[in-house]
Amino acid sequence: MTMIKTAATVLKEAIGEENVKEVSIEGSIKDVYNRIRTLIDPFFIRCDDEAMVRVTGDVNEEEDDPI
Repeated sequence: MTMIKTAATVLKEAIGEENVKEVSIEGSIKDVYNRIRTLIDPFFIRCDDEAMVRVTGDVNEEEDDPI
C-alpha cells in the first residue's frame, strides 16, 4: 500500500496534482468501472437501479408528485 501512495505522490509531482485522480478499487468490477468512468467522462450515463424506478402504474392519485 505504501508503494501505491509513493507512486501517486510521484505522479502528482510529475504531471500535476489536478491531473491525477485516486479511485477506490474496493467493490465489484462494475462499481470500480463506474467510478472511473464518472471521473473521466462528465457525460457518462448510468442506468437507475430497477428497484428504484417508478412507472405510471406505481403512482397513486393521492400523491402530490406523480412521476
